[in-house]
This record gives sequence, C-alpha cells and structure tokens, in this order.
Amino acid sequence: MSKKEHSVRVCYGQNVDITNQNLVELIAEGYKFDASLLNKDFINWRGKVEYHFAEIVYFATLDTIEIASLSVNTRPNTLKDPFWKNLRVKRPNIRDPDLLAIYMQGIVVHPLHRKNGIASQLLRGMVQHYDPVVVLGQTKTPEAVAARSKTLAELGYRSFYGFIEVTPGCDYRKESEGLDFIQASFASEHFASGPISDRGIYFVDPDIMPSYVPDTTHAAPEIQRAFVPVVEAQELVGHLKTASSVLVSVKNTCI
Repeated sequence: MSKKEHSVRVCYGQNVDITNQNLVELIAEGYKFDASLLNKDFINWRGKVEYHFAEIVYFATLDTIEIASLSVNTRPNTLKDPFWKNLRVKRPNIRDPDLLAIYMQGIVVHPLHRKNGIASQLLRGMVQHYDPVVVLGQTKTPEAVAARSKTLAELGYRSFYGFIEVTPGCDYRKESEGLDFIQASFASEHFASGPISDRGIYFVDPDIMPSYVPDTTHAAPEIQRAFVPVVEAQELVGHLKTASSVLVSVKNTCI
C-alpha cells in the first residue's frame, strides 16, 4: 500500500452511489466474483445488497478512492427483531431495551490494500461507537473470520463461527456457552435460501457470495476446525450454491 494515510468517512447506506466505478471494482475484486457475472444488472443488485440494504457504511478512502468498506445495520433489543426474539426465549433475563446488536451487511477490502489493518480499523471504530452486545454477520472467508475474531477479542468479545468457537486461544470445552446466541443468529439470517443444518451451515445464492471452496491451509487451528463443515458442504454442492455460516461475536460480560 502507498505510504499515504487513508481516511475514514461514514454515511447512510441509502446515500451511497452504487454506480461509482471505484465501488464496483471494490465489490468485484474484494469478493472475488466471477467476471462472467459482472453485467449491469448484477452490479446494481450487488451494490444494493452491500450498501443500500445497510443503515450505515464506513469507507476507507485513499486519494478520494474507496479502498474498503464496512456496512452495518443496528438491531435494538425489541421483540420485533428475530434475533432478540429468539434470544429472549433462551435468555429471558436479557430485556434491557438499551442493548444493541450489530448485523454486518458486508466488509470488504480491495486486494491491493490488504494486510494493512484497514478492515480492523473500520471494525474497531464501529464497535467503539456503538458498543454492541453482539456483532453478527455471514461470511465464508477464513481470513475474514480470523481478522474479525482477533480484533473483537481485543475489544472484549468471544467469537463463534457456526457452532465452533474461533476466539484466538479459546478453550473448546467452553464453546457451548455461546450456543444461545448462535441459534438466535441463525434464526435471523435473512439471506439463507433454505434450512440451516445441524452443523451450522446454510446456502445462499452465488450472487450474494461467491461459491468457491475456502482454503484453510495457513489458518490457525481453531479456524481450520470451524471451516470443516463449510468446506465439505461446498465440495458437495459445487458451484450451484454457496455454503456459508454466521460469525457471532458476544461480549464476554454477556455470556
């Protein structure tokens, strides 16, 4: 990356210009979408998913060019929200209306600017601003799971991918402590195109997320362990669907 410092700006998702060529490239290159998909209709749809479906978007920019983005929706603790509704059944004591969950609509960094801590900076700034009890969002990228779980661990959260804990240095014997939050997050997953398996796997359409087999060769042991169900499911369906799961990060004080 250039020695120049990038800047961060925050805006409402509905105000993002999804025809901006920089953003088109960011989404296409950042998520590794097949070039054959990149027609006008797909670009318009994927831009809406990434930005217009989000409440707030954080952008990292360098020389006015967007090189990374984090899109989120805030989810207050009300029975109207499926996450909280399901969690309250299992944790009836969690009723404080000031509690907040954050759904990560998307987080992406252009390949030319990775390994510079940009995603971590955006995530850290968002969490420090909102102070959520839970941060959740679908992903199928081992690098993303590792980076997010590490950053959030530093901020006092435990992370679970599927039913498996991925907090750095975690004790696997205690991962069931996050089960209530995991099941509530599955109940609220709005992109799933079918039922969620007993291994925490669901499928989405390839225009939401590319259908490649994740490579965990160089991942930490907890990440490799967590991705076994995803890899096996993706190999089974090929490119017809995309196997994925949800990364759920919960404040230590709430577990």
